[in-house]
Amino acid sequence: MAPFPTVFGYEQSRLATVSSPFSPFDKGWYSPSNGANQPDAMTLGRGYTVNIAVEEVVDFTGTLNSGAYTLPLARNATGTPGATDAGWQLVGNPYPAPLDWNAVTAADRPGLDASMYVFEASSQYGGTYRTNVNGMGATALIGSSQGFFVRVSGGQTSGSLTFRNAQRLTSYATQVPVRRGTADARPQVRLALTSPTAGADDLIVYAEAGATPGVDAAYDARKLPNPSGLNLTALATTGEALAISGLPLLTAATVVPLTLHVPAAGTYALTAPLLANLPASTQVFLTDALTGQRLDLRILPATGHAFTLTAAQAAAPVAGRFFLNLVPAASPLAATAGLSAATVSVYPSPAHDRLTVLVPGVKGASQVEAGLYNTLGQRVLRQVAALPATGAILPLDVRPLAAGVYVLRLQAGAALLTRQVVVE
Repeated sequence: MAPFPTVFGYEQSRLATVSSPFSPFDKGWYSPSNGANQPDAMTLGRGYTVNIAVEEVVDFTGTLNSGAYTLPLARNATGTPGATDAGWQLVGNPYPAPLDWNAVTAADRPGLDASMYVFEASSQYGGTYRTNVNGMGATALIGSSQGFFVRVSGGQTSGSLTFRNAQRLTSYATQVPVRRGTADARPQVRLALTSPTAGADDLIVYAEAGATPGVDAAYDARKLPNPSGLNLTALATTGEALAISGLPLLTAATVVPLTLHVPAAGTYALTAPLLANLPASTQVFLTDALTGQRLDLRILPATGHAFTLTAAQAAAPVAGRFFLNLVPAASPLAATAGLSAATVSVYPSPAHDRLTVLVPGVKGASQVEAGLYNTLGQRVLRQVAALPATGAILPLDVRPLAAGVYVLRLQAGAALLTRQVVVE
């Protein structure tokens, strides 16, 4: 049997041609070869992943690279197999010096998202992706000869990345100030999903003028799944999973649905390692829709909010259970005058096992009634819950329902709201 390869490249076009039980992203990996059982020559600016022992010394010989290099990059066209998950490109720092991603301008990366991803190993096969976008996230420095991922933006079939000398750090003395960076005044929340056996995975949510609740190539970083199977993401309003989520300035109550992927049954915890630049009057909660808990992140213990998942629960994404709630002083949790699409949150969509409805308090109402109606107008589910001024969480079990489109009807006092929901 031939030895298992220790060098891999990545080619996103393989997502359209490779049939395997692996995830769509993993179909892009391949072992570089010229077809005669000989390795391909390395391409300048392309990235590779190399599995070597920790004590091995990496040694380079030859002429040092300098000057500008432009890499043409592609993405499978919409409508081809794997197009939704395509566009990832493994590139590499070609210089004998660290590269500062913050110095890579929009003109240097036409057609690309603003985010970059560096894999940081913790064992022979384990590790997590370090993400940076818009100056947010882990360090923006990319080591000499370090491979990293970028992505051709959705809706594009091509893009390019130009490396320039101006992006390099040219003296060791400048590295420490660059690593530390300048004080960041943007409101931000860092959450972590932790496991005693699988380590931790971070999520960053921040606010900046110009960002939207959807996906913005300049403000958000999509999630690149960790091989450990432990992943924490924010769900954009357009459905994409994000590792870094940029939101508009916090002038209104904001709900960020969280999705978890875990490798196995067991006990996990959600922690809040960082709350920065949030006004003291802004309330920051972690909502657990299954238990009905609303946990104040400002006083959450370092051990976080622990929970246990069964094997069946761990086999699928944990969606519709956990939410991050950001409530500025201008939008207190106190009762509102009525119900609206802006104040009522319904997750996930489409729903599979459970539909979670977050309802604000309504003046003059002490309870809320939720009903699901089929296309014939027949009520197939009803739930009534107390409605305090701080609002209520209604978990609706939709497992007995047939797949299809339903109408959710909410009534609190004289306030009435209907929403269309999908059950799969």
